[in-house]
Amino acid sequence: TKGFAWQGGRIDAEGALESSGIGAQTRANLTASGTFAVAGADLGFSAPVRALSGEFAADWARGPVRFRFNNLALRADDEVYTGRGGTQDDGRIVIPLASGGKSFRIIGSPEKLKVEEGAR
Repeated sequence: TKGFAWQGGRIDAEGALESSGIGAQTRANLTASGTFAVAGADLGFSAPVRALSGEFAADWARGPVRFRFNNLALRADDEVYTGRGGTQDDGRIVIPLASGGKSFRIIGSPEKLKVEEGAR
């Protein structure tokens, strides 16, 4: 998928969907994985976010979709923040990122993520 609109920017993603079974089993066994790159999205960060990229995995085995993110890189100003995270038990996505001594989290739902600065 190229140029999918999201939070004032765009997402380019490449991946695969897999499943097995019949009927309800098809949804319960559905998984997705791949890579993504975000440009121009407004995450509410104090510095302009130039890019966010990484790997994703998603599954529907326990009901609503659950995401995992690895090898994340967020570029803002002259810093590159790295991290990994995913869907928590309460349904929120939480992604801690750090560069040197600076750290923050990206939190929220897939539809609306935001930066929470000063978080550990």
